[in-house]
Amino acid sequence: RLQDQLGVHVLSMSSSTTCSAPGKVLVTGGYLVLERPNTGLVFSVNARFYSTVRQQQHQQQQGAGGKITIDVSSPQFNVISRYFLEIGPSTLSLLPQTKEQKENKYTEKTILYTLSAIRGLISHHDFDSIIRPGLYIEILGDNDFYSMGAQLKLRNMPLTSSSLKKLPKCLDVSSSLDNLNKTGLGSSAALVTSLTAALLTHFKVTTLHHPSTPVVGSFPPTPSPSYPSLPSSSSSSSPAVT
Repeated sequence: RLQDQLGVHVLSMSSSTTCSAPGKVLVTGGYLVLERPNTGLVFSVNARFYSTVRQQQHQQQQGAGGKITIDVSSPQFNVISRYFLEIGPSTLSLLPQTKEQKENKYTEKTILYTLSAIRGLISHHDFDSIIRPGLYIEILGDNDFYSMGAQLKLRNMPLTSSSLKKLPKCLDVSSSLDNLNKTGLGSSAALVTSLTAALLTHFKVTTLHHPSTPVVGSFPPTPSPSYPSLPSSSSSSSPAVT
C-alpha cells in the first residue's frame, strides 16, 4: 500500500484536513537511485511534519480582481505568508502578496503543482466550489527536525537526549529559515509529502474510509529490486561486506 510506503497519516474532518509524513534517514543510495538499476536503503523516523488545510474563515478575503487568497502559516517561525491564486483557462498562477515577501519554494511549488494536478483530476465545478472561499494552510514540524539547544538552555535543561524527550511538541524555532540549524532528517521531503497529501485529501481527490486506505491514490505495486550477490569471505560462509 502506498500509504504504508509513505508513512502518511490522515485526520479528515468536515472543515479541515490534516496529513502528516515522517522524516527519514538515508543509509545508502543517494542520487544514484535515480539511475537504474541502483537501489537505496532508507529508514523512516518518528519525527513528522503536519500540514492542515481548511477554507478561509472569511470568504470576502480575496485579492484584487477576484484572485483567491491562500494563507500559509508557519507558527514555529511566527510567519504567515499570503498568496493570490489566479485561475486561467488552462493554467494556475500563485503570486505573493508583495514583492518583498520571503520566498519559500518548497511550499509555493507544492501548492501550485498540486492544485494544478487536482484541477485536472476533478470537475472544474468541484474545484471552484472548494477553492473559491480561499485556503488557510498551517505547517508544523516535530522538534527532532531542528536543533533544540536554545530551547533547552532557555529551560535550564541539560543538553541530553532525555531532555529532548521532555520538550513540548513543535516548539518555536529561534532562528530564521536562512540560518536554520537542521538535523538532516529529510524535513523538506516530509513537508512536501504531508502538504501534497493534505491538499489531495481536502479536495476529495482521494477518499479515506480507514487508516489502511492509500492517501494519494492506488497505483500498481512497485516490483522488488534485485540486489547483486555479495562475495563470500574466505574464512566464513557469510557474505563479506566491505
